[in-house]
Parts: sequence; C-alpha cells; structure tokens
Amino acid sequence: GGGESDGGGGSEGGSSEGGGDGGEPEPPRGAGSEAGEGMAVSRRREIRESVREAFIRSYDKYISEAFPAAELRPLPMRDGRCEGGEFVLVNITGVTLVDTLDTLALMGNASEFRRAVAMVSEGL
Repeated sequence: GGGESDGGGGSEGGSSEGGGDGGEPEPPRGAGSEAGEGMAVSRRREIRESVREAFIRSYDKYISEAFPAAELRPLPMRDGRCEGGEFVLVNITGVTLVDTLDTLALMGNASEFRRAVAMVSEGL
C-alpha cells in the first residue's frame, strides 16, 4: 500500500475512493427504497461517507497487512486467542479480494477495481 490515489483511499492504485462524474448516484428504486425516505439528504450523505471511509480503511489494511491471505486476523486477546476462541471464516487464498470486487465497482473506483481484477487474473 502506499499513498497514491484517484480520490482519497490509501493503497496504491487509488484504494476504494470513487471517481465517477461527480454527480450524486441515483437512490435505489423498488423493494426497500423506503429505507432512506424521510431522512435528510445531508444525513444520507454523511452515512454514505462514513461507510465509504470504513470500507477504505478495511480494504487498505487487508491489502497492506494480509493479502493474499483469506482474511485479516482480528487482534488477539491476552491469552493469544480471539474472544470466543478460534474464528476461521474461510481459508481460500485471495477470497477477500474477490469478495471486494463488487464493492469497488459500486463505489466507482475503476482504477482499484482494474488493479484487483489483474491480481486475481494473475493468480494472486
């Protein structure tokens, strides 16, 4: 990971920050579209930005600290185990990167999406 960005992430190639035409995305239509109704536009933007920032932090940390492992391990408790014992979600190399491709695309980060697709295509 390292600092270059096409809008504000943290890993090379632009992290997960968007880069569309600058316009606001259309709100979802159909089933579940009522979820944001009645909420101020400014509050929806605030929530969206909060989610975007959380994804960027998590994605960048995974790429810099765990890739190509299946997951970024949580911090251990004092006895060396995670709370609740061992937690293994899945143990397939690169599965987290594959799983994030759709989110990168939905967030509009074309450069990081292309970079991640290349890593998957090259066999990680």
